[in-house]
Order: sequence, then C-alpha cells, then structure tokens
Amino acid sequence: MRDLFISALSNTASSVAVVTSAGTAGMSGSTVSSFCSVSADPPTLLVCVHKDSALAQTIEANGRFCLNLLTQQQSRESDVFAGRIKAADGNKFDLVDWYESELGQPVIENSLASFDCKVNKIVDGASHWVVFGLVADVHQETNFIDSLVYCQRAYVTTTILSRSVAA
Repeated sequence: MRDLFISALSNTASSVAVVTSAGTAGMSGSTVSSFCSVSADPPTLLVCVHKDSALAQTIEANGRFCLNLLTQQQSRESDVFAGRIKAADGNKFDLVDWYESELGQPVIENSLASFDCKVNKIVDGASHWVVFGLVADVHQETNFIDSLVYCQRAYVTTTILSRSVAA
C-alpha cells in the first residue's frame, strides 16, 4: 500500500520550497513540497517535515523557521537541501547563497518569496509533523516569476493557459 500511495501521489504537481531554521539549537534546512497557506488573517502557513529529521528538531527547539519558495532557476538549491548534492563538510548552507533575515532566519537568495515564521503549533501527523507558522515577515523577489515545480519525480515547467480577470 505504501508504494502504491507514493506512486499515485507522484502525479501531483507541487511547488518546491526549502525550509530553514536557525537559533540557539543551531541551523538546519530541508527541501519540502508539502506546504500551503492556512489563513490570511492572521497570515499563517503550514509545512510538513519528517519528525525524525534534523530540521524538525531544530524548528521545535528554535520556535522559528523560514519557508523559501524556489524559482525554476533554483533546482540546484532544491537538490542540495534534499541531500542529492552533498557538501564535503556536510553543511548544506556552504553550497548556496543565503543571508540572515532581520528575524535571524536563513533566507535562500533569489527565492521567489520567503516567509519568516514563528511556530504557532506542531501537530503529529504519523511520520511527519505538521508545523503551523504565523508569518512575521515576507521577502519577495520581483525578478523571477516561475515557481519550481516537482511532478512525477522530476522538475517540470509550467505554462499559463489563461488568465482570469476579476470583474
């Protein structure tokens, strides 16, 4: 059942993000595709992280994280934080351009958008934690328009089929 479940879900196109966290418990980051907005008032999003990962432990201890929405030009950054490209010393942050936000979180440079969050709630979701974050700040790049998308175990491009215009 597990393999069939994973295979069927691989048909879902998902935007790709790198979630980072820094603070007294150290710094960590990982590529994720399970995240979404929850509320605009107050601005809230959620992200799913494997509960046995270094990132989950770091987020829980630091109480903060940053969700960096990647552009189509950032598949390498995705591969670094997914563990497909490894740094000699094990520090993923040495392989990408990043800066520290005003709130102390690692922001991946040139991301489409980055959301600085304070942990509001962590819910046990079997193998993963569902982490709810209150968005404290948003960093948005305007030079890029295309989100990095993952579908059928590969990065894919998107095409705008039509634009709806609100009346």
